[in-house]
Amino acid sequence: MGLSFNAILEDYGIKPSDVRLLRHQTKHGGRTPYLLWRDYHDGFLLYQSIQTVQNRARLKSPYWASFVVTPSQGTLFVGVYGVELVGPCDPDIIDPLRGLGRFGGRSRCR
Repeated sequence: MGLSFNAILEDYGIKPSDVRLLRHQTKHGGRTPYLLWRDYHDGFLLYQSIQTVQNRARLKSPYWASFVVTPSQGTLFVGVYGVELVGPCDPDIIDPLRGLGRFGGRSRCR
């Protein structure tokens, strides 16, 4: 049997049931989650930390395993992140993908 993602998580003491998988992609031109991850990691972490309130229940877990879509439309694993809800997002935060302030009414995790 080959190596599995669950086996890797378990080797690090993380129960697979405590992990939500996130596959970040965009449908607009310009910056992408892949480019943020590769070139502006702090921007990627900010982008990932902000989620809609509607997604809160679905994403509630101690860990997120994050993947990004590459320029060739592949999927690249970029890390496992510990997560906790911080609260409402500061509406003055600038979206690192689009350079716009659009996060009012969203939740922030870290």
